[in-house]
Amino acid sequence: MQIQTFKEEKGRENINPFFIYDSVKLKYLLSLGRPINALMVFFAAMVGGYIADVPVSIAVWAALSAALISMGAQAINDYVDIEVDKRKRPHKPLPSGKVSPDDAKLAIAFYFLSGVVLGFLLSVYHGIIAVLASLLAIFYSYKLQRWKFLGNIVVSLLTALSIIYGGLLGNITRTVLPAFIVFLVNWGREILKDVEDGDADKGYKTTLYHLIGKDAILIGSYLIAMGVLLVPIPYVLNLLGEGYIVIMGVVSLFTLWFIAKMLSEMRPYHNPIKAAMLVGIIAFAAGV
Repeated sequence: MQIQTFKEEKGRENINPFFIYDSVKLKYLLSLGRPINALMVFFAAMVGGYIADVPVSIAVWAALSAALISMGAQAINDYVDIEVDKRKRPHKPLPSGKVSPDDAKLAIAFYFLSGVVLGFLLSVYHGIIAVLASLLAIFYSYKLQRWKFLGNIVVSLLTALSIIYGGLLGNITRTVLPAFIVFLVNWGREILKDVEDGDADKGYKTTLYHLIGKDAILIGSYLIAMGVLLVPIPYVLNLLGEGYIVIMGVVSLFTLWFIAKMLSEMRPYHNPIKAAMLVGIIAFAAGV
């Protein structure tokens, strides 16, 4: 059965202006926030809470707040990026017409406001960071995305911040090293992704690939390798247990192999690195 787009459903908009009873539309609005990425952020914040000795009852709400803000950031990125996505990813909810721009704006507001409200319910510190993270995500989408080589740093910083956010009311210094590892690996992955999207982004964004060509693969690989080399330290410092080092050891070997492959072929392998990051989050959880 063919799924109707919002244009085909125009006659029903007056019946259901807030989309909440339309399960098909709701599914696409959820996908706009990239729930898999949000789940990664959720677990990263939970790990940060554990490392910092924050009670689970607090960490879980901080993790949910971080995940909602992540969904808002992803959704607004797609909203601003709709013209680029028409060229390189026309199947996505907005360029394909499965979600209207107006409904996307409602979803973006819901994600950001829910994350911020949850933050303030936890503490003033959570609330302030939630507001700043939301504003930074909006600023990135509307301004820094054009200079993607700078935007990569912001995206990676926000991802790493989720670990610190989860441990905010505990021994926060214990979260800094794991957050730094996540920052380095994600920064490298963002650069590799830009190399893959280089032709589609041309004229819309300025990425590191547009500035230095395939040498961007060298920098992305170097950043990921730096993060991998730091992997054993949280275990040595007793921040995380044996489950972490066993799984992360396998992930690290897999990642280093792909780094060698990238450097020998000068070809970006973004998806395997993303898969390694997903398993890496599982390794953090196993260490907990």
